[in-house]
Amino acid sequence: MISPRSRMNRPCPGRRLCDIEPPWSSVQRCRDSITSAQRLTIGVVSRDHAPMDSSMKLKAIPMDRRLFLGLAGTSAAIGASLLLDSRSVAAWTVPPSAVTDSAANATFAMLRIRWRDLNLGVGFDPTAAPFQAKLLSLGTQALSFMNTMAPARGSLWPTLSYLDPEPDGDAESIAFTAKITSSFQRLWTMAEAWAQPGTGHTGSQTLLDAVIAGLDHLTSDAYSPAHPRFGNWWDFQIGAARALGDTATLVFEHLSSARRAHYAACIDFYLPDPVVSSYTGLSTGANRVDLCRAIAISALLSENSARLSLASAALSPVFDHVTTGDGYYADGSFIQHDTVPYIGSYGAVLSDGVGRLLALLHGTEWEIAPPNLPKFFDAVDKAVAPLLYNGFMMDSVSGRSIARPATSGFVRAHSHLASIALIAKGVESATAERWRSMVKGWLLRNAVEPAMGYSAATTVRLAYLDELLRGTDVPPAPERAESRVFAQMDRVAHKRVDWAAALSMASARTCYYEYGNGENLRGWNTSNGWIQWLTPNTMDQYTGNFWPTVDPYHHTGTTTSLKPLNDGEGVAWGRTAPDTPWVGGAGDGSLSIAGQYLKAISSTLEARKSWIFLDDRVICLGAGITASDAAAIHTTIENRRVRASSDNTLTLDGVTSVPRPGDSATVTATWAHLSDHGGYVFPSGETVHASRQTRSGRWRDINSSTSNTQTVSETYVTMTIDHGVNPGDQGYSYVMLPGASSEQTRRAAACIHGTVQILSNTASVQAVHLPRLKTTAANFWQSATVKDLSSSGPASVLIRVSGTEATICVSDPTRTTGRLVLTWERAVNAVLEQPDTLSAVTTGERLRMEFEGLAGTQGATQVVRVSI
Repeated sequence: MISPRSRMNRPCPGRRLCDIEPPWSSVQRCRDSITSAQRLTIGVVSRDHAPMDSSMKLKAIPMDRRLFLGLAGTSAAIGASLLLDSRSVAAWTVPPSAVTDSAANATFAMLRIRWRDLNLGVGFDPTAAPFQAKLLSLGTQALSFMNTMAPARGSLWPTLSYLDPEPDGDAESIAFTAKITSSFQRLWTMAEAWAQPGTGHTGSQTLLDAVIAGLDHLTSDAYSPAHPRFGNWWDFQIGAARALGDTATLVFEHLSSARRAHYAACIDFYLPDPVVSSYTGLSTGANRVDLCRAIAISALLSENSARLSLASAALSPVFDHVTTGDGYYADGSFIQHDTVPYIGSYGAVLSDGVGRLLALLHGTEWEIAPPNLPKFFDAVDKAVAPLLYNGFMMDSVSGRSIARPATSGFVRAHSHLASIALIAKGVESATAERWRSMVKGWLLRNAVEPAMGYSAATTVRLAYLDELLRGTDVPPAPERAESRVFAQMDRVAHKRVDWAAALSMASARTCYYEYGNGENLRGWNTSNGWIQWLTPNTMDQYTGNFWPTVDPYHHTGTTTSLKPLNDGEGVAWGRTAPDTPWVGGAGDGSLSIAGQYLKAISSTLEARKSWIFLDDRVICLGAGITASDAAAIHTTIENRRVRASSDNTLTLDGVTSVPRPGDSATVTATWAHLSDHGGYVFPSGETVHASRQTRSGRWRDINSSTSNTQTVSETYVTMTIDHGVNPGDQGYSYVMLPGASSEQTRRAAACIHGTVQILSNTASVQAVHLPRLKTTAANFWQSATVKDLSSSGPASVLIRVSGTEATICVSDPTRTTGRLVLTWERAVNAVLEQPDTLSAVTTGERLRMEFEGLAGTQGATQVVRVSI
């Protein structure tokens, strides 16, 4: 363990608001007062100039759709569609400025208009739900901030003192710098209420004066070249920089030239050119996008062409597929902080920022149109979509953000959906229609935390989604059936229309879990083979108070030691990982096999774990379970949050068990069923320890950064397999049937040996044959032979027979195999399709395949198709 102060000499990856819609980013609206001729020249919707109050009527201006359709280029289409709504745009403006832009700076004036549109939203009706209530709430909040603002040395609000008596890089200093960002964010909220219609304070001179006074205070008292950086780098280079830049851009025409230059200089002091000169360290992935975004906003204030060129050029590396470190990989994996799978939160930040910058700079000399841009667009289908189910983003790719109160996978998904809706405006029509249909389907199927009802959602995001929902030309798409092995981030996503699952593992490449800034203190075991699964009837499973109340030693699917662990066990920011390379799997896009050589955190526990993901079930195998911790070792079959009313009945072999909270039982059974959730089959019989327990906790227990100390309670039904203390070569086998009824589970148990044949479950090889599916799946932990399949070394193999053809999917999860020989004792006529790694093949009475160079494939599945 390292103390917060021991981190003083290394940069902190940052306190992020990835999944939270912070108050300062609630949307506003305003327009530069440039001439009508200039508006026509730059292709911007004309606005009437007139003072405006909260009761002012809005004027609809019809748009020429041909103008929009005539624009070419990916980013051009995005930006144009933001400015030119093909139906109509509700138009309004703030009181005109005394400053009139000349033709020389018309381009920057146009860019500032675009940026305001991107922050404030266009085309929504401020008198309609949910906008009306949101705007009124915004006005109330802004008024409260204005009335409590009290500039003093070390603070702009008494409750947000940023005067650190010992400025350094410790936890206390991080807390102080967070208050600088929070202070700027409050000013953004006030500016928003001034600019947006329907807030009750639209165009208020008093509010505007307060905003500018607040900016002056913060940029002289806390955030300027006179104040060296301390605490959290993120606050100075991203959080405060973005909030200051956005606010100043919003009130730009009411600022003197000296103020504009001063605000830009403050941002530039903390963001000099070298910050984005190389794609390393903290300047990668989502962080790089945010840094470019802050630099671009500063350039809009100072009208600095060179700085805007820097922001545009520095974004290009984000679009390339990486092979190590942060960013998107070719298989759709996304990593941030070097080792943390982060599509859910940092991935959303990246997509949002890229989408906005593409739209901002389209058609200008700074346009972002590198040849690698299509790789970014591919991420929607390859990375984001597989991990979204009915509008829920899987927690296993959301890092420490799962420990934040008032957020959930639904909330994190909202940002992704809005970003996809924005980016869809700039891709070719077939892709755009498909994406929009996907988003609409996710929106409509989310009845738990609907995006349009989320109180903290920004108006601009609501505007994108509202436009999509109201569009009669966009049919909602159902969930697509797919199964993806994300070898580069040790995750598997498996979806069917009526259920979905995500598997989370850890390896020498990915961490056990991430904690940082006091967040996610007990996420220790979330990569020990955790299976997060959902059905349409259980979409609220991981919402509400799940995370502060769930037993952190008993996540579904995990094998864990009950040896006590400290809060924040290991090294912060994902710096603790096992030394095992054998983690990964193989799949054909429909079915998958995955395996994990488990070495648990701060424990001697080791195990070989395998999963086979099928149409209606997940087969779970464990072998070689050993430990010498002098602590019990458990495999958790299930740990499901249930209703406190106890009407989620658990039955073991058809007999009701643990009906009341506090009950526990140990039963040897062949099947189990939890009503409204699903079934479980034990092919060899298992001694199951079942319990129904009411657990209590506080968000503060898992996130020391939150002030939420309320004690909350939830009820859980748990089933575990107890491997004993210091086990040697123990194992298990069971089958999960998500959404199955009790009768379906009973029938599955009755015929299990005819449908699931476990060929081997040892520390050498775990293999299953599925006669009805004509499918064999095997994880070779070492050289071994099982039935008619043999491998010369470590490999993950999935073989499917269909008619007169067979598909063999092979991967090297260890990434260390130079040469692999795989033999299938099955008559094969010819090879129909093969990868470059297949160096030699023999057909006839048996199929012998020799692979070379698998170590360089980064665990990716190699597909061989043969005729039989």
